Amino acid sequence: MASTIVGNKEYIDTKELSVRWGKSPKTIAYWRQNNKGPGFYRFGEGTRRKAWYDLDEVREYERTKLDQPIYTKTSG
Repeated sequence: MASTIVGNKEYIDTKELSVRWGKSPKTIAYWRQNNKGPGFYRFGEGTRRKAWYDLDEVREYERTKLDQPIYTKTSG
């Protein structure tokens, strides 16, 4: 499990979130780039800082929004 503690908060990385949700890391990254899904934070130094998700916020997102579709198909 790829998690880290900062202050009194636990954060999981993209890979762990993808395992948790049964999605590929690329899907999670795509959603992140398009402002879908829970908020994220970047820790570390340099230009390759990892994206981290507050585990409490992930749980809240799962509780309130995960059952809603990220995208809605339209007929056409």
